[in-house]
Formats: sequence, C-alpha cells, structure tokens
Amino acid sequence: MTYARARARDISRLVGLLLEAGDVDIVIGSRFVDGGGSEAPGWRENGIRLITGLVSNHGLSVTDAQSGFRVYSRRALDVLTLVEQGMGVSTEILLKAGERGLRVAEAPIDISYDEHSSTHNPVVHGLDVVLSTVKHLSMRRPLLLFGLPGLVALIVAAIFWIMTLQMFAATRTISTNVVLVALSATIVGLMLMTTGIILWVLISVVRERT
Repeated sequence: MTYARARARDISRLVGLLLEAGDVDIVIGSRFVDGGGSEAPGWRENGIRLITGLVSNHGLSVTDAQSGFRVYSRRALDVLTLVEQGMGVSTEILLKAGERGLRVAEAPIDISYDEHSSTHNPVVHGLDVVLSTVKHLSMRRPLLLFGLPGLVALIVAAIFWIMTLQMFAATRTISTNVVLVALSATIVGLMLMTTGIILWVLISVVRERT
C-alpha cells in the first residue's frame, strides 16, 4: 500500500461537514474537487479517475472513489454489510451506499505521499479494485454487463456467417479466417448471454427470498 498523509485541518473539515449537514451519511475526502490536491503521479490519477467513472455510472456520483480518507455516520455503519477483503472494499462501499439510499458528500483534501512507500504492486492493486467493482456491478445488472456484450458478439457473428455463405455461393470456397471469426464470436456471444441470464435468474430468486 502507499502511505499518504492528510493535513489535520482536512480531518476537521470532513467531520464538521458530517455533523453540520445532518442528512449526510458518508463524507469522502476528495483530491479532485476545488481546493483538493494530490502529489500522486499521472498514471495513478488516471487509474483513480477510471475506477471513479465506473462507480459514478452505476452508483453514486463522486470524484474520488479511491480515497480511503472518509467519515461515516452511525447509520452508514449499521446498514452497510461488506464482504471484500482487499482494496475493492472502497468501491463496494460506494455501490452499496447508492443501493441503500445513503447520501454521500465530498470535501477537498490535500494529500502528500511518502517517497518509495508503496508495498503493493500498482498493477495488482488496480486489477484488484477493477475486478471487485466489475463483480459487484455484475450482481446488480447482469443482463447489461453480460447480455448486451453477448448480443453484440452474436450480431458480429451473424454478419460473418452471412459473409461466409455469400462467399460460398459466389465462389464455392470458404475463407478459414472469416469462419473462425464467426465461430469465435458465436461462442463468446452465447457464453455471455447464458451467463447474464443465469445470473439474472439467480439474483432474482435470492431477492425474492430476502
């Protein structure tokens, strides 16, 4: 992990916003709102913005989904049941907060990073968070996450199968490359569609019984 230092006034700002607002459940210290700042390298900031975009499109609208500098209300602690063991918990919290109607606010923070303080491989860290986010999104919108790409793959497959038939009708020959693309797209499309439908049914059954 990377050791980062926030300023004492940032702590007071977050706690004060939570207490003064009254109806806010989570306050995130954001490096990317007006007044915030970060010494993180560009590649790290781009990764944070990518993950934040995933969360904002399927949960709460925030600017810094990877900030661990947060304040929680008693209500948030009571209603959030978390399962992630790694860094993916940062996005799990926000996705579940959005589901449960919790209100999230952001306050600017200024973060400084210790030199050579990272003990986690950044690639492994990023994959952990992205895969965790995709997992939770798949449990919420399986037809969108798997079914839609599967449908696109089947449409591509249909186009290449038609090309194969037209080529055979015209020349009595078959292009191996075209057939391989058609076959691959068919397999991928069917797998994605089947996965999306199975997950959708399972999740629907679980929700009906809870």
